[in-house]
Amino acid sequence: MIGRATTWQKLMEQRHGSLFIGREREQELFRLNFLYQVPAYLIFALLGPDGVGKSALLTQFCAIAEEHNAVAVQADATQATAVCEQTILQTMLRLAQQFAEAGTPFSAFEERYEEYTACTRIVAEDFHTPGGVFDLLGDVAEAQEMQTEAWNKYLFERFGNPAKIALVKTPVETLTQIFVKDMNAWATVRAIVVGFDDWEQLGPHLQAWLQGLLTRYEMRANIWLILAGTQPLDKTWTAFHPVTATFTLPPFTEDETRAYLTAAGVADADRATDIVTFSAGLPALARLLASAEGGRAGDLALTPVDRYLKWLDPAQRREAVLQCAVARRLDTDIVHTATDSANPDLSAWLLASPLVVSASGSTRYHPELRRRLLDFAQQQAPALVQAAHTRLHDYYHRRSAENGTTAAPGGLTLYRDAHWRADKLEALYHGLMLKDVETIQQGATTFLTALHVYYPLAGEIAATWQEAVKGQLTENLVTQWGELLRMAWQALEQQDWEAFLAFCDACAQREDAGETIQRELQAIRPIVLARLGRFAAEPAAKTLEGGSFEREPIAAEESPQMPEPAVPESPPPANLPVVAIPISDVEEKTQAEAGLAAESAVPSHLLIKETPTPLKEDITTPMTPVTAKVAVPETGAPKDEVTYTAAAPVVGAETLPEETAIPEALALPEEPNVLEEPETSEGPITPEEPETSSAPYSQLPTPAPEIQAADYHHRATIYLNMGEYDKAILEYNKALELDPAYIPAYYDRGLAYAQRQQHAEAIADFSKALALNPQHADPRLAGAYYNRGLVYARQSAFAEAIVDYDQALSLHPEDPLIFNSRGNVHYNTKDYARAIADYDQAIQLDATYADAYLNRGLAHAALEEYQRAIADYNQALALNPESAIAYNYRGQAYARLQQYARALEDYTQAITLDPNYAVAYNNRGLCYVRMGNHTQAIAEYRLAVIANPQYATAYYNAACAAGLMNNASVACTWLEKAIALNPRYRTLAQRDNDFEYIRGNKKFQALLMG
Repeated sequence: MIGRATTWQKLMEQRHGSLFIGREREQELFRLNFLYQVPAYLIFALLGPDGVGKSALLTQFCAIAEEHNAVAVQADATQATAVCEQTILQTMLRLAQQFAEAGTPFSAFEERYEEYTACTRIVAEDFHTPGGVFDLLGDVAEAQEMQTEAWNKYLFERFGNPAKIALVKTPVETLTQIFVKDMNAWATVRAIVVGFDDWEQLGPHLQAWLQGLLTRYEMRANIWLILAGTQPLDKTWTAFHPVTATFTLPPFTEDETRAYLTAAGVADADRATDIVTFSAGLPALARLLASAEGGRAGDLALTPVDRYLKWLDPAQRREAVLQCAVARRLDTDIVHTATDSANPDLSAWLLASPLVVSASGSTRYHPELRRRLLDFAQQQAPALVQAAHTRLHDYYHRRSAENGTTAAPGGLTLYRDAHWRADKLEALYHGLMLKDVETIQQGATTFLTALHVYYPLAGEIAATWQEAVKGQLTENLVTQWGELLRMAWQALEQQDWEAFLAFCDACAQREDAGETIQRELQAIRPIVLARLGRFAAEPAAKTLEGGSFEREPIAAEESPQMPEPAVPESPPPANLPVVAIPISDVEEKTQAEAGLAAESAVPSHLLIKETPTPLKEDITTPMTPVTAKVAVPETGAPKDEVTYTAAAPVVGAETLPEETAIPEALALPEEPNVLEEPETSEGPITPEEPETSSAPYSQLPTPAPEIQAADYHHRATIYLNMGEYDKAILEYNKALELDPAYIPAYYDRGLAYAQRQQHAEAIADFSKALALNPQHADPRLAGAYYNRGLVYARQSAFAEAIVDYDQALSLHPEDPLIFNSRGNVHYNTKDYARAIADYDQAIQLDATYADAYLNRGLAHAALEEYQRAIADYNQALALNPESAIAYNYRGQAYARLQQYARALEDYTQAITLDPNYAVAYNNRGLCYVRMGNHTQAIAEYRLAVIANPQYATAYYNAACAAGLMNNASVACTWLEKAIALNPRYRTLAQRDNDFEYIRGNKKFQALLMG
């Protein structure tokens, strides 16, 4: 139905100036929903990769709703915080504010929300709460403490009013009831549409709350939801399927893109062709490129950003675009600061450009466009980026200082001031991007202080730090402290106090942990110990010196990065495979039985859990992707992707693949061997890495004459679990000095050496552990054979690896993990029949072993048994439907069978699951070449090099496609980059038939001559 308030003039105003092309089916279905007395759909799910137009369609849906006199409100990632409860409350508040702006105020909710804020502030600033500290690691919402009689008595005496007590104890539940009541009241007179953009970021916090809201309350049927995100709704939404319309938005077709360009006034045919090519069907890129009017069509460019900047005039705008990409939010003052220019025309142009999006009261760059611009700027204009970070850091530093002087004194009030926090977090972000030591010290100090003053701020600091970590190109102090803060926040979310105690001790041992950090740690540690029941914590005074990030600067030195600790959700099951329980754990159990203190026992939360389906690893992995060779068509198609990841360390966190020469068997028959690129997104599927030993991180007594080897071993296992391998080795050495026959120290030191890639030392230690236990009294020592086999395999000593795997299987004949590993060795020696036999055995022992199916599929593909390979890939996907690498492999098998449509579907699904899967983009490009669509193939190769700028294979294949199109200029541009990354492509190009059309080109000849 058309709303009563709709008029010609209003409708014209709403549609004037809006340019929305395509998505006609989705719009029509949404419009039809207003015509039904009982709506067909209550939930609209908009899915697709970043830049495909989800946010634009959501906005369009809201505009359609307003045409029908409905109220449309939105929430997005700007409401997301690191704290679930805070995200829910902020989302409700933001939606209520928009309802008020639309003339439908949520009066009861807003009144109670203000009451909630006042009550929590009173409790927070009261030093006489039952625990002595209000906010530490959980706020008043922490269920365990809030159920205590002391808390109930305190709240009753403090407020007396049951309604206020409910606001303090259960704010989300209490305020949600009022929010829904207000919304239902307005829904009696107007339809309501509530949109959630960036659902991949909001969902983890809001999903359970929103589903409860839909099922527990009598929600009216004219209240509809729109969820826009990159991933499909998970299984928890199954009950809502009958009332859900799901739209998976594909990229624009070429016709749709050209239709948009025509509507946007792009009349030049060459420019339109460039935009079609570079936008790759993404509406956000098409809109951006269409907005640039300078430059010349046809100029060479490798990326959409490169093309856009070349079309921008004058040069000041090009620099401004890159400088403002540094900022996480935008307004006129921020643009002036980032660009160091007071030109009002420049800021007005930028804020009105397609680069900028405004939603939920915030203005920022489009996330996908910002990511691409930052990547380009960091590579092409690092000095420009550095200068912008410096100016923005100083700008926010001054603003927060000014806000701090106007706010009420005291850290509690200041930390709870939203404007002060926002400016401080921005100053922190830009300071971290500058690797400023003082900012690192101040940020870490404030994180610790906020834990017992206002813990949501600590979560915001941790989240901001992680964003800064993603922008670091190398390991440094920012990444090291960022890993510590991530470890701490993860422990707090799981209420894992032992893990948080380990974080405190790790911080205290850092040489760059200054006096202020040490002081905050001393204040927190007793409270954490009290949570563990070790002794009661004394009330901590909530006083801050100035209440800001500015503390005494502490000089810092670089130290090794601390990798992520493994903290499983539950203790490992009793029937773990060979490597699931390190030898050090056996020794700790013996000590506990001997009557040592409880602190020396191994807490279950620090054990590394091994899942039935092992993680992807390394050492004995098949080369990937392995497909049989076929003759290159007469037209000269580019070369099939041949990649593999080198061995990862035997122990510890997953590492990046290493580049190595391709075996002769993987080269195409009509070409010389070429060094192909390692697959960067996923490696082959192999057994999970051997586990590191783990133990609680508690301080050892001061070394005394009676100290035992087990004490040094205990401390060493802590370092091992934290990734401090050099320190662990030193402690194991001390243990072995006291007891040269101490088997657990040899075994665990072998793990540390393996992680350090000191293969000879690792093998020596595993051998020593076995020699000291020749009778294999403890069958778990079979892990020494298995781990030594992994190290041998990593050195390509496959015969020795087989011997060790055989020995491990003689002790544990029912372990599918070992069969899978031995199968990988047979694969690497091209003994595919034996490899398949071992994979068969692994599957027989564990029918849910998805990776064994995938590896068996690789072996079948190597034998050109593509139908069998596809059957195995199908089974692997049935067990693990989120495996992008399995879709990629199955796509290759379909391509070998010339079933290109199915291959494209699988490559596309792999990319949907992993948008940075460069190999899948490349392989999709190969499919398009075989189908004769060279223009689309080049677009795919461009996406591949965007995902991995060092991907020489994609550059070379793009050059081949351009060569087949007789476009010498473009072919030489791509080929030059490929040769720069891998000189062996020069040799390949000399005999490649794909370049027959352009062999007379002088630039091409110069490239071949070198």
